Amino acid sequence: MKAAAPSLDETVPGARPRRILVVALGGIGDVLTAEPAVRALRGADGVERLGLLARGFAEALLEPQRPRERLFAYDSRPYHGARGKVRLVRDLTRDRYDLALCLWPSSSLKCVLIPVLARIRARFIHRYRSGRGRLVAPLLACRVPYDAQAHRVERNLSLLASAGFGEAAAVSPRPRLVLTLGERLAAGARLDEMGRDARRPLVAVHPGSTSSREGMKKRWPPDAYVRLIDDLTAETGAQVLIVAGPAERDEATAMARAVREPVLVLEGCVDLRVVAAVLAEAHLLVSNDSGVGHLAAAVGTPVVSLFGPTNPGEVRPFGDGAVVQSDLGCVPCTADLRSGPTRCEAPCMEAIEPAAVLTRVKPFLAPAAEPVAAGAQRRGT
Repeated sequence: MKAAAPSLDETVPGARPRRILVVALGGIGDVLTAEPAVRALRGADGVERLGLLARGFAEALLEPQRPRERLFAYDSRPYHGARGKVRLVRDLTRDRYDLALCLWPSSSLKCVLIPVLARIRARFIHRYRSGRGRLVAPLLACRVPYDAQAHRVERNLSLLASAGFGEAAAVSPRPRLVLTLGERLAAGARLDEMGRDARRPLVAVHPGSTSSREGMKKRWPPDAYVRLIDDLTAETGAQVLIVAGPAERDEATAMARAVREPVLVLEGCVDLRVVAAVLAEAHLLVSNDSGVGHLAAAVGTPVVSLFGPTNPGEVRPFGDGAVVQSDLGCVPCTADLRSGPTRCEAPCMEAIEPAAVLTRVKPFLAPAAEPVAAGAQRRGT
C-alpha cells in the first residue's frame, strides 16, 4: 500500500502557513490562469512571504511586490544546468517556505520534486491523471481532487481552499493584468503611427500558437484567416491588426500580402506588456488557443477563440468572448493533460468555417460600428 502524503495539519501543526511558494511553470496562459490564486494569497491574512517559481516572463504578468514577494525565474541564467538547479533549491531553502502550492499544470516531475528538495514541509498538488509527476506525487504531496469540467482558474482557487485559504479563494476568478496610463498611451501612439483609423472598430487577429508539435495542431490555417479578414473588413468596416510573435513573422507577412485591404501588423514584439497594451486598444481579438488570447482577456478585451484538440471548458480565455469549434465527434482529444493521437493532423481546425467565426465576431462589433455608420450617413456616403 502506498503511503499517504501528510496533511496540512500534520506538516504545519497548529499554525497557518505564512511563507508560501507558488509553483507555476507553464506558459503564458498558464501563468495568467494562476493570477487569481496569486492575487488571493496577496490579500490573505497572515501571509508574510510569497515566492513565485515560474519562468522569467512571469515577471511582467504577475509583477512581484518586493520585498515581500520574490520571483524565482526557473529559466534564468543563474539556474541553468545541474549546478543552477542546486542553486535554485538552495535559494528556495534559504527563504524557509512552509507551504508549496503547485498550480495547474504542475504534473511534471520537477514541479513535485523541487519543493521537496527545498524542505517545504506542506506541499499541495492536483490529483493529476497524467504526467510523470503523478507517479511520485502520492508519496510527496497532498493530492487534491479536481472537477474535470472546471476551468483551470477554478481548479487553482479550489487548491487554495484545500490548503486552508478558503476565504482568500473567494476573489474574482477573472485574471487581471493592470496596465499603467503610460503603457496605454504608448500603445495608442504606436497604433496611430501604424495607421490606425480611429473611426473604425479595431479587430486584432493572432494566427499563432506555441511552436511545439501539439501547439501547431491548435492553429487555424492561414488561408482561413485570410478569408475571415476579407469578409470581416467587407461586412463590418473593421480595421484588422495582425499580432505575431518572433517565430510567426513570415506567416504574418504572407497574410498581410494576401488580404484585399491593407492591415496593420504588430510582429516580433517580445515585451508582453507592450503586446497587452496594444490588445487593450482593440475592440476584439480572434485567436487560436494561445497565450495571447489569455493576455487579451486579462486586459478586458473580448476574445473569439478557435478551438480544436483542446478543451475550451478547461483552457479558454477566462473573460468576455465566444468559442468556435468544429462539430467533429473527436473534439476535444487533449483535455485534462492527455496527449492526442500522435498521427492526427488536426482536421478539427481545418473544419472551422470562416463564416462561422464571422457570425460569432459580429455581435461584439455592433456597438463600435454604429458610430461609424452614422458618420458615413451624415457625410452622404
